[in-house]
Amino acid sequence: MNADNHSSTLTIDVLRQFRVIFGSMRQYFRLVEERCGLPASQMWVLQEVCRTEGIGINDIATRMGIHQSTASLLVDKLVSCGMVSKFRQNDDQRRVRLRLELAGRNALANLPGPAEGIVPAALSALPEVVLKTLNINLDALISELPSGEKSFAGTPLADMVGRAKP
Repeated sequence: MNADNHSSTLTIDVLRQFRVIFGSMRQYFRLVEERCGLPASQMWVLQEVCRTEGIGINDIATRMGIHQSTASLLVDKLVSCGMVSKFRQNDDQRRVRLRLELAGRNALANLPGPAEGIVPAALSALPEVVLKTLNINLDALISELPSGEKSFAGTPLADMVGRAKP
């Protein structure tokens, strides 16, 4: 086998791996929405509020790796449908905090797995050396993309693939 055929075969193998990852994410996010009635990105917010009663929007943004304005929009949607409520504590009236409501608890009870999705859960299960190597190699791949659009880095995966039809 010459170098071009080997490279082409390896490229196709890696492309298939991306298809498995993408398809698995899409399937999982669809299942979350079917079972919970909310997009997985909103379920992740609910999960964070459940984990830390009184959490703030900035903390949610940090935990989810998204921009504060994106987190704020997700929270506002959950507040409008009665899943989460906002409150201020007496000791710090400036900071808005969040509380999980019964409807939010009910939605979380239907969650089929991790709210953040299967990819973050799988990544956190990898040994550190594997994760570091993957990080380096994905940076190299991204640098080869025509746009190398880094703005996608702040968008929850569920919002990118969760509503896609098969």
